[in-house]
Formats: sequence, structure tokens, C-alpha cells
Amino acid sequence: MIQAFYQTNPVQDTPYRELVLEHEEGKGWHVLLLGGTKWGARGATTVSDDPVADFDNGKIVFDRIFEELRGHGWRAYTPYETWD
Repeated sequence: MIQAFYQTNPVQDTPYRELVLEHEEGKGWHVLLLGGTKWGARGATTVSDDPVADFDNGKIVFDRIFEELRGHGWRAYTPYETWD
């Protein structure tokens, strides 16, 4: 699961957060919060990395961080939005 967030209309080199719930071979399940200004995995730094037991526990952590981001003014990005 991946969700990107922005605070100002996304254009090149604007701040963003990316929330990821993933499973890696040898590392297990974890919830990553990435951030930066260069959109994409190569431009991101790790803000937090929370190991979790499984997908269900990861979903709980993912949802909690999702709501915390929204509470701090971050908006979930969807490619279908327009910024008129």
C-alpha cells in the first residue's frame, strides 16, 4: 500500500510525504514514512520505519500515521485532482 501527501499544490520540487506498508524478504512487514522535495523514491529520505508483525497490524499503523499526517495539514494525493 502506498499513499502520497502534499501540503501545497504539487509541482516540481515541492514538499511531500509518502506512506508505505510493505513486506521485504528478510526484513518482514514494516510501515515507512518517507519525505522530501524531489518526488520519487530516489529523492526521498526515511522519516520513520515501523516494523509490524503482519499486514493487519501494519494497516493499523498505516491508518494511524495517515490520520496524523492529515491532522498536520497534509492532503492525500490523487492523480485525478485538479488545482483550479
